[in-house]
Amino acid sequence: MTKKELRDLALPTDPQQMLFFMCTMLREIAIALAPEVSKPVQKLPYEPAPCNNSIFLNSFNNKIATIKLIRELTGMGLKEAKEYADQIPNPSPLLENLSMLQAKYIARKFEEIGTQATIRSKGD
Repeated sequence: MTKKELRDLALPTDPQQMLFFMCTMLREIAIALAPEVSKPVQKLPYEPAPCNNSIFLNSFNNKIATIKLIRELTGMGLKEAKEYADQIPNPSPLLENLSMLQAKYIARKFEEIGTQATIRSKGD
């Protein structure tokens, strides 16, 4: 569509016709820009973050809330989660092979309910 055709165009007043007109214009713009959009995009190199962090629980203030959160995060049953909570501080990790972002998120969730959690890397 040329500039002259755009200037001579009578805009519709009916809402449905206006919507159709706008969709048609967007389609024309998309077709006009198609060669620009189809250029290949240079991808940035991506290296996944190492997933070698573990969560250990050291102490808690609210045992029931701690058990609920353990069950929510691990999928453990009530009995297993209670046994794990009874052994806190536990020498075995609650969760393993986490990225640092996941580990920090989980540690923050435990801190919100008054449970002290420690993040350890496998190299530590």
